[in-house]
Amino acid sequence: MKNEKRRSDPSSDDITRLLKESSLPSRIDIISLLKDDCVNLSELHKRLKANGVKIPVSTVYRAVNNLSAAGILDKKDGEV
Repeated sequence: MKNEKRRSDPSSDDITRLLKESSLPSRIDIISLLKDDCVNLSELHKRLKANGVKIPVSTVYRAVNNLSAAGILDKKDGEV
């Protein structure tokens, strides 16, 4: 069947969506800040701002959710 669309792995779709977003550099900053420490989203935003990464809270929230959906970050009890 020529026109039948193939279903891909859901995590593959998450990773593809993650890479297509324009905020990839800020996601790299988020990952680098979180590699040593678990924090809540507001603390993460404060740390990003203190390090000169100027992105809105909504972008941080969306980035963390997408990174979590792709299996790159773990979210537990409000902490990342």
